Amino acid sequence: MNWDNDDPAVRWAKTERAVIGVTDEGTGQAVWKFYRIYLPVGVAVLLAAGCVVGLWIYGNDPDERVAQLGVGLSFAAMGALVGSMVYSAKRVTPLVRPKHAGGLIWLEKPERKALMDQIEGKKPTIPGQVPVLRGTAALVRKGLAPTLLMFPGFMLLYVSQLLTTFSDGWTWFQWLWCALIPFMAALFVVTLRQFRRAGDFLARTGTAQEDSL
Repeated sequence: MNWDNDDPAVRWAKTERAVIGVTDEGTGQAVWKFYRIYLPVGVAVLLAAGCVVGLWIYGNDPDERVAQLGVGLSFAAMGALVGSMVYSAKRVTPLVRPKHAGGLIWLEKPERKALMDQIEGKKPTIPGQVPVLRGTAALVRKGLAPTLLMFPGFMLLYVSQLLTTFSDGWTWFQWLWCALIPFMAALFVVTLRQFRRAGDFLARTGTAQEDSL
């Protein structure tokens, strides 16, 4: 998107004003804290509560143990999704300051790709562009962090749906969930790699206080 302005110098100047000075003050540490503390504790509590509800729904029937576990995972999935959104809004997003949005909208797609290639180490860093690259990397991490936080909730949801319908036999519905699970896992790996590469760039070009997760 260039907003009908074909002058690269003008687009670059607008981008500089939008992204220079944007800093990441610890999104990596905040994401890691969510995975290390909040996610496992929350999943354990909600899984137990959900299994109790599953026992109430299906009764003490040994043939329904898988479905009962599916109900427990559904509780954990909903909690993980809601919790990740709240955590992202309250604890992660505010760490990227100031609150700039759409800093790269002035650039054409090839120009944005050129910046990302430098951040990801695919091309040598142009020294004169480092301030813009650092602001861009911070915004990239701000955009990817919520996705990383929500991945566990989606994975739990897919597994829970697979288990709660397990007693119905294998249908296209079960195969759909089976296909979504590895797809989401692959997407998580790609997202995490982009997040870490942006963090590595900030660590290389900034201070030791900036984390690279």
